[in-house]
Amino acid sequence: MKCCILAVGNEVVSGDIVNTNAATLANLVKAYGIHTVMHMAVEDSKKDIVKAVKRCLKKADLVFTTGGLGPTYDDITKKAVAEALGRKLVRDEYSVEVLKSYFQRVGKEMMPSNLSQCDFPKGSQIIQNPNGTAPASITKTEEGTVIMLPGPPIELRALMETEEMLSFLNSLKKEEILETTLRFIGIGESNLAEILSDEMKSEENLILAPYSNTGEVHLKITAKGKTKEEAEERTEQLMQVIYQKAGQYVYAEGNHPLEEVLVHTLIENGQTLVTAESCTGGMIGQTVTAVPGSSKPYLGGVVTYSNELKMALCGVSQDTLSEHGAVSSQTACEMAEGIRTRLGADIAVSVTGIAGPGGGTEEKPVGLVYIGVSTKEKTEATRFNFVGNRDKIRQLSMKNALHLALKSSLALADSVSEI
Repeated sequence: MKCCILAVGNEVVSGDIVNTNAATLANLVKAYGIHTVMHMAVEDSKKDIVKAVKRCLKKADLVFTTGGLGPTYDDITKKAVAEALGRKLVRDEYSVEVLKSYFQRVGKEMMPSNLSQCDFPKGSQIIQNPNGTAPASITKTEEGTVIMLPGPPIELRALMETEEMLSFLNSLKKEEILETTLRFIGIGESNLAEILSDEMKSEENLILAPYSNTGEVHLKITAKGKTKEEAEERTEQLMQVIYQKAGQYVYAEGNHPLEEVLVHTLIENGQTLVTAESCTGGMIGQTVTAVPGSSKPYLGGVVTYSNELKMALCGVSQDTLSEHGAVSSQTACEMAEGIRTRLGADIAVSVTGIAGPGGGTEEKPVGLVYIGVSTKEKTEATRFNFVGNRDKIRQLSMKNALHLALKSSLALADSVSEI
């Protein structure tokens, strides 16, 4: 089954508020085999809402509207939906009693305008609002079903969890939808799409969707099946092909960010990590320590922005700085090796570069970054030429430093197991 989500409100269209309701609904209905095919947002205009509802019903079997169920003059969603469906608005007397009881309970006077919240398209199923005064409604027609929900997220979520709503959604369930995300790093979105070009060809029951995140690519696999087992089997078969073609770039399955995978890998391998940062200014350490449990593998780090601190805290030699400069593979290596030996860690990562917007030269342009990694087995640095503003260059530096630390942790564990 397909659904559309229609947000109503000037504040949504203008960007004054973020439409989090669309994401909430789209994620919730997946569990019932409902595939969201479109999000829309329209102003508080009856004419526009009517057009939008009719358009949604042409694309999907189910339409959710959010917002515009209040008592004020601009809350016209129900009037517009009723017109779009060719239904009259009728007052639900039970909702009137519930509303009166609410105002008595909170000790406030009920305005005549509040009664409009009790009007619904004829034949609708009414669901009372546990967190507000605007009930939800389900209206079935030959063209499709429209579910009207209030705009405040706390009210919308509560209504989606009511027994009436869950019962209705369960009645629609005809297939299982299983979503799995693979996280890649070290390869761009276009390169990944090229490698998986045959698998990218959309099928109704198996869809691959790549999307870029800063410094990495996420690949969402959506599998459909009559049963959960059927959807799982389709997912597993596709994942086997993906791992055969691009498995070396996968660092995680599911919603596990790189820093979390790194921390858990270090703990599993019984390893410790330290950092020496220049252009990232402590961003690596901040990201790692945001992960619960990071205090076990992460001993700490230093921010050596000046050459003096690179020498004093990491042991970088004056000769290296004079001959090669602060932004060089030699300096990155000495930073990493120096901080590792001084703090007694298994792995050290260092970053030195030019984040911009100024400071670049023809020989060493903005975006040039060296990331050093040191273990007891070897110390080496990798050169990167990042493109973007200062924030993006720093983010990319941090992300790639985490990736190199993860690779070193895995390699170090492998070398120990071979002994």
